[in-house]
Amino acid sequence: MRRVYWLVALCVCQLAFAYDIADFTRDAKAHHERYLNELNGLQLDVTGTITQPGHESYTIDAKYYTRGKSWRTDATLRQTGKEEGFPITVLFDGQQIWGNLLGMKLKVSRGDVDNRVRGYLYWEQPAAGSAIAGEETVNGHPCWVITTPLRESDGKAVTMRSWYDKEHYVLVQSESTLDTKPVRMEFSDFREVRKGYVIPHAMRAVQNDVQIVNAQIVSVASGDAISNSQFDSASLDGEDFPDMAELMRTMQIFGKVFTNEVTKLLKD
Repeated sequence: MRRVYWLVALCVCQLAFAYDIADFTRDAKAHHERYLNELNGLQLDVTGTITQPGHESYTIDAKYYTRGKSWRTDATLRQTGKEEGFPITVLFDGQQIWGNLLGMKLKVSRGDVDNRVRGYLYWEQPAAGSAIAGEETVNGHPCWVITTPLRESDGKAVTMRSWYDKEHYVLVQSESTLDTKPVRMEFSDFREVRKGYVIPHAMRAVQNDVQIVNAQIVSVASGDAISNSQFDSASLDGEDFPDMAELMRTMQIFGKVFTNEVTKLLKD
């Protein structure tokens, strides 16, 4: 009987000291904040390609900046072989995500799409609803396995699984779905930016065993040259447009009304 008591006590202790998502978030935040504060932020130059069977392929060149809670991406998307490009800027000013494309300045709603993206940024905490599901070793990296509830565009509930390196708190791999098709993100070429601070310098996305995205960091620099004004939405060109979700709802309503009116005219 005494042995049973000890076993129960041991189990209770193990449960009490289990490492959970709050612990992971605390440790990951402390780790990255320490080094990013020392670096005064971070600047990355990234290049990559986007391909999909049956579609045109594209190259992308981007600059990524981060300081504190704010981040910004200035990218140019080009059809492979073309010189002209399509510029896109997305920034998070610490509270709101903003986008600039086609001369339009847009507020971008935070939701499952944002959760997917934030999951791929190694210095961001896991998205809302995440939980630690266990431990696994991936490509030689002992990792925490984190699950995140998401929804497809049709509202169907799905789960993203992410593997974070237990020492450096960087993303090694994630698995989810996009338009009901499985997508796996793989991060590799882990290098030190500063002694003790490691980030992946290569990434690729695979859908149905076909590579659709690959990207490499070509240069890394501290944030000393970053101006705080770069994270100000006032730095974006173009007129302010309504929240993207509100814009989409308006377009949907307009589409229904337009369709109804056309149907009436045809009947007349």
